[in-house]
Amino acid sequence: MKKVSIFCKLLLLGVIFLSLLVLAGCGAGGVVGGGGEDVVPNYDYTTTVTSVASQNVNASSGGVVEVTASNSPLKGLKLTIPSGALPMNTTVTIGQVNNPPELPNGLNYIGAPIDLEPDILFNSPLTIEIPYHDEQLSDAGISDDTALELYYYDESTGEWEEATIISIDTANNKITAQITHFSYYAVTGWSGTPPEDLGTPQPGDLLYKLSYKGWRPGHVGIYTGEKTYPPGNDLASDDVEEYGIYNVVEALWGGVQYSYYDIPNVKETYQSSLKPFNGSDIYMGAREPANFTLTSEDREKIVAFAGSKVNSPYVQWETAGVLFGTLAGSLVKGPSFNCVGLTEAAYEATGVDLVTWWQEEKGVGLPAALTPAEQYNATKPAGGINPLPKIEWANLTPNSGTECTSVLAQISVSHTYGISYIDSVIYVTDGGYTNPELYINDEGLQGDINSGDGIYSTQADAGGDASMGQMGLNFTVTDKLGKTTTIRLLYTFTGTCRQSAKASEVKREMLPGFFY
Repeated sequence: MKKVSIFCKLLLLGVIFLSLLVLAGCGAGGVVGGGGEDVVPNYDYTTTVTSVASQNVNASSGGVVEVTASNSPLKGLKLTIPSGALPMNTTVTIGQVNNPPELPNGLNYIGAPIDLEPDILFNSPLTIEIPYHDEQLSDAGISDDTALELYYYDESTGEWEEATIISIDTANNKITAQITHFSYYAVTGWSGTPPEDLGTPQPGDLLYKLSYKGWRPGHVGIYTGEKTYPPGNDLASDDVEEYGIYNVVEALWGGVQYSYYDIPNVKETYQSSLKPFNGSDIYMGAREPANFTLTSEDREKIVAFAGSKVNSPYVQWETAGVLFGTLAGSLVKGPSFNCVGLTEAAYEATGVDLVTWWQEEKGVGLPAALTPAEQYNATKPAGGINPLPKIEWANLTPNSGTECTSVLAQISVSHTYGISYIDSVIYVTDGGYTNPELYINDEGLQGDINSGDGIYSTQADAGGDASMGQMGLNFTVTDKLGKTTTIRLLYTFTGTCRQSAKASEVKREMLPGFFY
């Protein structure tokens, strides 16, 4: 096991490793135009160890080696060596592993990995007590510390193997295990399981995914709803430039940009052609604050803030500084951003603090960190509660001066988040249902939903005479969030035909409770 004592080299290697680790998830989801796929650069790094405690232990009497340095992430770690456990008098060293070998996918380091030396065989097991902190669990996206695991590194195979834990003291945050050899040891936890409820986003909600190694660090973006891409020099993914629409703002390696994704529980205009938000990784859902209800105004502010930061640079070296306690929120929330820095800053601009200042800037005897996982833990699945569409006006007009000809029905509909389309018009008569053609924006069959006047029309024969001159039209409205609502309009006629010849003989009534 090769050690490097030159601080500059250790610093450089640490920065390189952590920067690549972070870039593999939060913000690395592609260069501009990359569509959100993870990009993991090729690199070489050397594992090094920083000694934090050392003591000569008498083989016959045994002893205790403990980390007491207040500035060490391993403070409180204790190794108890029973009498006769060591084959000889030995100087036992505890070290902090820098640039450790990668864990199996989905597992996350809880605190710094541990190096125990020298490499000798024991006559009987030793007892190790390893402290952990709630902030470490939060940073790794783990909420249940009873499921923590202990792994050791097998240098002969180059693989991590699970060790046996005797107990987990959740009240005092301490793991106790017995070990039979010295090696690298790491407290780990699994955080790669998506929730059952993936949520339905509204504008301003947050979208999360794991990185290729799990939650450390993961990635988060801001859902905006489908919006028209402002042309120019703004950073945008390929799909945004192709379709002229975006639905996410996120901080990626190239900077803060507009993106357009296929998102679960959302019906996008070009859904079949879009890449999923999570790419080849695990989607963790659309989320909203767990302890705060966002108003429509709050959501508009979040989306506007995110849009105003497009083209801002990504924080590269500041993000890599997590190893040295410099990933404080203040360093990644502007004027440059990483993914979680952008989302946290957008929420703070509305007065919502998802991750507390203490968690971001101080921690508890640990390097400060602002991670997607701890922000995720302050949220819940997005409920997708959505305002209903509004009928601005509705008319029914005969098309000729003779009786029993077709009539023109017009409806003007608006929605807080915009309308994608209206379809499934059903014409209801005493004789049953028909499906007249739907004209968009009062321009006949050549109508364009993007022309902006918000008028929708249909024209069809009502059919037959009737003493009860009444008919209904059902319009199915799909808004920009993919939510559908059916509007029913009820029309009453005074003439002998449903297509009454004279406009003065036509009365229009709105069916009470027409939303259903």
